[in-house]
Amino acid sequence: MRARMFYSVLVAVLFLSVISCGSKDARVVWNDTLKKCSSNDLLGSKVLFFGASNNIGPGSVWRLRADGKYSPRWILPDAPIHNNNESTCGGDASASFTLSSGASLDNAIAPVTGSLGFDLKRARKVTLTPTKFRWDDVVEGPYENYIRTQAKDDVKADLVPANKRFVLQRALFITGLTATFEFDSTTGLNVKGKVKEGAIPASDLGFNADAKWEGNTKLTLSSKEGVYFVGELVPYNGGFAGGAPVFGATVDASKARVVIREE
Repeated sequence: MRARMFYSVLVAVLFLSVISCGSKDARVVWNDTLKKCSSNDLLGSKVLFFGASNNIGPGSVWRLRADGKYSPRWILPDAPIHNNNESTCGGDASASFTLSSGASLDNAIAPVTGSLGFDLKRARKVTLTPTKFRWDDVVEGPYENYIRTQAKDDVKADLVPANKRFVLQRALFITGLTATFEFDSTTGLNVKGKVKEGAIPASDLGFNADAKWEGNTKLTLSSKEGVYFVGELVPYNGGFAGGAPVFGATVDASKARVVIREE
């Protein structure tokens, strides 16, 4: 078992109000999308958008920093998780976000967290289209046993109650994710000079993808693998306390920030 620690830079805010969707927040927009895939397992009111990732997922350990930002501490790729059944999405299942003039896609909805994130977040519109999705869960008993018997000593020491850590207990896994970014002509030409067509590694985006341009204004990224990008955090005080997820629609977006960079 190899536990990896995240070294972090700020990339995301929790919610984005969007014009094209009647100023709905991201959770509402994605629920409208997932309804076209399945009538069950929609996003609850307490979810954290952390950007598309091939690595971070259920079982990862997070902390609340003194500045009010949330930072992932450990990935724990060997932690036991339960993979639920997938739901297939139709061709019209997509989430589209349009920004007002001067706004920025500096949030997890533009699902990029790597070195190209800054340039792609200059898009005026982003459309995310899933092919399939499922919820993956942490089962409390096996996870607690894993921490006691298999986790490294530094992980165990970090999860003592006094540290007030959180565990990503449930996360949405999407396969066949396509992200389309639309730019104005000037910005698009600039971004095209930096984002080349073809394969782009996770170090540049947060996930492995293929890039394709239509002219100088429309870029489509197609994920090569399944990705996590939204989930629920619960307190882990030496074990699960049965508490509710800590995020909700009433969270102040200026404080609910994610600090994440995949290494």
